[in-house]
Amino acid sequence: MLLLDGIGDYERARAAGGDQERAFSKFKKAVAAFEAERQDMDQVPGWGAAEAYVFLARSYLDHGDEVAARDALERSLLLAPEFLEARRLLKRITAG
Repeated sequence: MLLLDGIGDYERARAAGGDQERAFSKFKKAVAAFEAERQDMDQVPGWGAAEAYVFLARSYLDHGDEVAARDALERSLLLAPEFLEARRLLKRITAG
């Protein structure tokens, strides 16, 4: 739920109730929740964990933190190696 709420805040225009800072906080919490869940499981959650890292990376980029964004994207790709959006964003960061 945190991830979906965060996506809504991130994608929705501020005039329509969106808030990118609130989304950033929700993405951090979503990633932490997925990590906690993964500690209790033998497998990675089926949907959401890799996506949460990509949205967290976008938020880090919005804040000018390319290093943290790259780290989040690398985590996303560890969970879903073929995730094209993560690959695209990582390529954009590493290309300068």
